[in-house]
Amino acid sequence: MDFKRKTISQRITTGFGVVLVLLVVIGVCNYFGIGTIVHNAREVIYGNKLTGILAQKEIDHLIWVSKVNALLTDKKVTDLTVETDPHKCGFGQWYYSEERQTAERMVPSLAPLLAALE
Repeated sequence: MDFKRKTISQRITTGFGVVLVLLVVIGVCNYFGIGTIVHNAREVIYGNKLTGILAQKEIDHLIWVSKVNALLTDKKVTDLTVETDPHKCGFGQWYYSEERQTAERMVPSLAPLLAALE
C-alpha cells in the first residue's frame, strides 16, 4: 500500500509503531551491551585484586628471605622465627588453595608461571 494514500491517523500510527520497534531494538542492544561491560568490569576488578594479593605475597616472601638471611649472616640472630613449611606460609596457603585455581581460570597465562614454582 502506498504511504501517500494512507490517512493521517494511519501515518501517525505507523510512525509510532516504527519508533516503538526502534526503541525495543535499542533497548535490547543496550541491555546486552551493559551486561558485557559489567562482565568486563568484574574481570578487571578481579585482576586488580589478584595483582594486590600477589604483590602482598611477594612482600611477605621478601620479609621471610630477609629473616633467613639475618640468621645466616648475623651472628647475633640464633633463632629462625619464620615458617619453614612451604604449605603453611602465606603464599603456600594461597598457592595450594582454591583461590589459585580460580586465578588460573581467570588468567590462563598465569598457570605455567605458577606451575614453574612447584
